[in-house]
Amino acid sequence: MPDVQHKRGTRADLNTLAAADGLLIGQIYVITDEDRLAVAKTIGTYQATAKEDEGGPQFITLIKSTDEERVSSDAYTTDADIVSPTLDANSFYRFEMMLLFTSGTVEDMKFQVERTGLADADLRYARDLDNAAAVTYGFDSSITCAGGGFSSFRMGNYIGVLRTGASTGTVRLGWGQDTSGLGITTIRAGSMMMLRKVS
Repeated sequence: MPDVQHKRGTRADLNTLAAADGLLIGQIYVITDEDRLAVAKTIGTYQATAKEDEGGPQFITLIKSTDEERVSSDAYTTDADIVSPTLDANSFYRFEMMLLFTSGTVEDMKFQVERTGLADADLRYARDLDNAAAVTYGFDSSITCAGGGFSSFRMGNYIGVLRTGASTGTVRLGWGQDTSGLGITTIRAGSMMMLRKVS
Protein backbone atom coordinates (compact mmCIF):
# COMPACT_ATOMS: atom_id res chain seq x y z
CA MET A 1 0.00 0.00 0.00
CA PRO A 2 1.25 3.53 -0.65
CA ASP A 3 2.39 5.69 2.25
CA VAL A 4 -0.07 8.47 3.10
CA GLN A 5 0.78 11.31 5.45
CA HIS A 6 -1.87 13.31 7.32
CA LYS A 7 -1.50 16.34 9.52
CA ARG A 8 -1.69 15.44 13.18
CA GLY A 9 -2.07 17.19 16.51
CA THR A 10 -4.24 17.47 19.58
CA ARG A 11 -7.86 18.63 19.54
CA ALA A 12 -6.65 22.00 20.89
CA ASP A 13 -4.15 22.28 18.00
CA LEU A 14 -6.90 21.57 15.47
CA ASN A 15 -9.24 24.09 17.11
CA THR A 16 -6.51 26.74 16.96
CA LEU A 17 -5.93 26.03 13.29
CA ALA A 18 -9.66 26.19 12.57
CA ALA A 19 -10.02 29.50 14.46
CA ALA A 20 -7.31 30.97 12.21
CA ASP A 21 -9.14 29.68 9.06
CA GLY A 22 -6.12 27.50 8.41
CA LEU A 23 -7.82 24.22 7.46
CA LEU A 24 -7.61 22.78 3.96
CA ILE A 25 -11.08 21.75 2.75
CA GLY A 26 -11.28 17.95 2.43
CA GLN A 27 -8.01 17.40 4.33
CA ILE A 28 -7.93 14.56 6.88
CA TYR A 29 -6.44 15.41 10.27
CA VAL A 30 -5.40 12.97 13.01
CA ILE A 31 -6.48 14.07 16.51
CA THR A 32 -3.70 12.46 18.52
CA ASP A 33 -5.10 12.90 22.04
CA GLU A 34 -8.41 11.22 21.08
CA ASP A 35 -7.19 8.64 18.54
CA ARG A 36 -9.72 9.78 15.95
CA LEU A 37 -9.85 11.39 12.53
CA ALA A 38 -11.37 14.69 11.44
CA VAL A 39 -12.17 16.07 7.99
CA ALA A 40 -12.11 19.80 7.20
CA LYS A 41 -15.50 20.98 5.88
CA THR A 42 -14.47 24.59 5.39
CA ILE A 43 -11.31 26.56 6.14
CA GLY A 44 -12.66 27.16 9.66
CA THR A 45 -14.72 24.06 10.48
CA TYR A 46 -14.19 20.31 10.64
CA GLN A 47 -16.12 17.14 11.39
CA ALA A 48 -14.57 14.64 13.81
CA THR A 49 -15.43 10.98 13.15
CA ALA A 50 -16.96 8.58 15.65
CA LYS A 51 -14.95 5.61 16.84
CA GLU A 52 -16.19 2.07 16.25
CA ASP A 53 -17.86 1.86 19.67
CA GLU A 54 -19.47 5.30 19.45
CA GLY A 55 -22.35 6.85 17.67
CA GLY A 56 -24.37 3.88 16.46
CA PRO A 57 -26.84 1.60 18.16
CA GLN A 58 -25.35 -0.97 20.51
CA PHE A 59 -26.36 -4.56 19.73
CA ILE A 60 -26.02 -7.26 22.38
CA THR A 61 -26.88 -10.85 21.44
CA LEU A 62 -26.70 -13.55 24.10
CA ILE A 63 -27.16 -17.03 22.68
CA LYS A 64 -27.10 -20.56 24.11
CA SER A 65 -24.51 -22.66 22.32
CA THR A 66 -25.53 -26.00 23.88
CA ASP A 67 -28.62 -27.57 25.44
CA GLU A 68 -28.93 -27.23 29.22
CA GLU A 69 -31.05 -29.48 31.46
CA ARG A 70 -32.81 -29.13 34.80
CA VAL A 71 -34.06 -32.18 36.73
CA SER A 72 -35.86 -32.22 40.07
CA SER A 73 -35.40 -28.47 40.55
CA ASP A 74 -38.03 -25.76 40.55
CA ALA A 75 -35.55 -23.10 41.71
CA TYR A 76 -34.70 -20.20 39.40
CA THR A 77 -31.09 -20.73 38.36
CA THR A 78 -29.14 -18.22 36.28
CA ASP A 79 -28.43 -19.37 32.75
CA ALA A 80 -24.69 -18.81 32.35
CA ASP A 81 -25.04 -18.16 28.60
CA ILE A 82 -27.69 -15.48 28.93
CA VAL A 83 -26.15 -12.78 31.12
CA SER A 84 -25.67 -9.34 29.61
CA PRO A 85 -22.61 -7.12 29.87
CA THR A 86 -23.08 -3.93 31.90
CA LEU A 87 -25.80 -1.76 30.39
CA ASP A 88 -25.50 2.01 30.17
CA ALA A 89 -27.35 4.31 32.54
CA ASN A 90 -30.12 6.64 31.34
CA SER A 91 -30.75 4.66 28.16
CA PHE A 92 -33.48 2.82 26.30
CA TYR A 93 -32.96 -0.72 24.98
CA ARG A 94 -35.21 -2.73 22.70
CA PHE A 95 -35.60 -6.11 24.41
CA GLU A 96 -36.22 -9.40 22.60
CA MET A 97 -36.01 -12.98 23.78
CA MET A 98 -36.65 -16.31 22.08
CA LEU A 99 -36.66 -19.48 24.17
CA LEU A 100 -36.64 -23.01 22.71
CA PHE A 101 -37.37 -25.77 25.20
CA THR A 102 -38.65 -29.27 25.80
CA SER A 103 -40.01 -30.72 29.01
CA GLY A 104 -42.28 -33.34 30.46
CA THR A 105 -45.98 -32.56 30.56
CA VAL A 106 -45.89 -32.40 34.35
CA GLU A 107 -42.64 -30.49 34.99
CA ASP A 108 -43.07 -27.72 32.37
CA MET A 109 -40.66 -24.76 32.42
CA LYS A 110 -40.69 -21.39 34.16
CA PHE A 111 -38.42 -18.37 33.76
CA GLN A 112 -37.92 -14.79 34.79
CA VAL A 113 -35.73 -11.90 33.66
CA GLU A 114 -33.52 -10.88 36.57
CA ARG A 115 -31.13 -8.00 37.20
CA THR A 116 -28.01 -7.10 39.09
CA GLY A 117 -27.84 -3.38 39.77
CA LEU A 118 -30.22 -1.37 37.57
CA ALA A 119 -32.09 -0.43 40.74
CA ASP A 120 -34.17 2.26 39.05
CA ALA A 121 -34.62 0.50 35.69
CA ASP A 122 -37.97 -0.49 34.20
CA LEU A 123 -38.51 -3.51 31.93
CA ARG A 124 -41.79 -4.12 30.11
CA TYR A 125 -42.28 -7.02 27.69
CA ALA A 126 -45.08 -9.20 26.33
CA ARG A 127 -45.52 -12.45 24.45
CA ASP A 128 -48.92 -12.01 22.77
CA LEU A 129 -48.49 -8.87 20.72
CA ASP A 130 -51.60 -9.41 18.56
CA ASN A 131 -53.90 -9.62 21.56
CA ALA A 132 -55.37 -6.37 22.84
CA ALA A 133 -55.41 -7.94 26.32
CA ALA A 134 -51.76 -9.02 26.18
CA VAL A 135 -50.16 -9.25 29.59
CA THR A 136 -46.95 -7.28 30.09
CA TYR A 137 -44.19 -8.51 32.35
CA GLY A 138 -41.29 -6.89 34.18
CA PHE A 139 -38.23 -7.85 36.16
CA ASP A 140 -38.74 -11.02 38.23
CA SER A 141 -42.18 -11.76 36.72
CA SER A 142 -42.62 -15.52 36.87
CA ILE A 143 -43.72 -16.95 33.52
CA THR A 144 -44.74 -20.60 33.13
CA CYS A 145 -44.52 -22.33 29.74
CA ALA A 146 -46.33 -25.65 29.28
CA GLY A 147 -44.26 -28.52 27.97
CA GLY A 148 -45.57 -30.85 25.32
CA GLY A 149 -43.53 -33.94 26.07
CA PHE A 150 -39.84 -34.57 25.50
CA SER A 151 -40.06 -34.83 21.71
CA SER A 152 -42.17 -31.69 21.28
CA PHE A 153 -40.19 -28.47 20.88
CA ARG A 154 -41.83 -25.38 22.32
CA MET A 155 -40.89 -21.80 21.52
CA GLY A 156 -41.69 -18.53 23.25
CA ASN A 157 -41.05 -15.11 21.70
CA TYR A 158 -41.01 -11.99 23.84
CA ILE A 159 -40.50 -8.34 22.93
CA GLY A 160 -40.43 -5.12 24.91
CA VAL A 161 -38.44 -2.15 26.13
CA LEU A 162 -35.91 -1.69 28.93
CA ARG A 163 -35.34 1.80 30.33
CA THR A 164 -32.33 2.24 32.59
CA GLY A 165 -32.10 5.03 35.15
CA ALA A 166 -29.14 6.52 36.94
CA SER A 167 -27.58 3.16 37.84
CA THR A 168 -25.89 0.66 35.54
CA GLY A 169 -26.13 -3.12 35.80
CA THR A 170 -26.83 -6.37 33.99
CA VAL A 171 -29.84 -8.49 33.03
CA ARG A 172 -29.97 -12.29 32.93
CA LEU A 173 -32.27 -15.24 32.40
CA GLY A 174 -33.21 -17.35 35.42
CA TRP A 175 -35.15 -20.55 34.81
CA GLY A 176 -36.12 -23.95 36.21
CA GLN A 177 -38.85 -26.56 36.19
CA ASP A 178 -42.26 -25.23 37.09
CA THR A 179 -42.94 -28.42 39.04
CA SER A 180 -39.92 -30.26 40.35
CA GLY A 181 -39.81 -33.76 38.89
CA LEU A 182 -37.72 -36.48 37.27
CA GLY A 183 -38.75 -35.46 33.75
CA ILE A 184 -36.00 -33.41 32.10
CA THR A 185 -36.65 -29.76 31.28
CA THR A 186 -34.21 -28.48 28.65
CA ILE A 187 -33.51 -25.02 27.32
CA ARG A 188 -32.25 -25.71 23.79
CA ALA A 189 -29.24 -24.35 21.95
CA GLY A 190 -30.20 -21.32 19.89
CA SER A 191 -32.30 -19.73 22.62
CA MET A 192 -31.31 -16.09 22.87
CA MET A 193 -31.80 -12.66 24.42
CA MET A 194 -31.14 -9.56 22.32
CA LEU A 195 -30.75 -5.99 23.53
CA ARG A 196 -30.42 -3.02 21.17
CA LYS A 197 -29.60 0.39 22.62
CA VAL A 198 -31.80 2.92 20.85
CA SER A 199 -31.08 6.06 22.88
